Amino acid sequence: MKATKIIIGILIILLFVGIGLWGAAKKHTGPGGQVQSGEVSIVLTEEGFSPKTIRIRKGTTITLTTNVGRFFWPASDLHPSHGIYPAFDPKKPIPAAESWSFTFDRVGSWDFHDHLSPYYTGTITVIE
Repeated sequence: MKATKIIIGILIILLFVGIGLWGAAKKHTGPGGQVQSGEVSIVLTEEGFSPKTIRIRKGTTITLTTNVGRFFWPASDLHPSHGIYPAFDPKKPIPAAESWSFTFDRVGSWDFHDHLSPYYTGTITVIE
């Protein structure tokens, strides 16, 4: 009986570890799992950034816009300093009718947020 409880406990732990690994892998997958390149758009909506996560090749330009009808300020984490990837920061709010573009020249996984509404977040993963 005790061995059965231990085995069940181990299986539950393995299940949670597997779910965590699956979620982490899914977080860094762009739409359909493709790696995008060239020029890619991300839109800030009332629900958040769309797409929220994306995979791109180094040298890809991301253009950020909004359809919420107010200023926005996309920038790298950590809020409020934007110090993890300081170049990924327009250094000022962007009017709703305008866009801001940034070309990623560093490989890595870059979390970002809207500086004016930091609960809107996303992740851009850049590969070679």
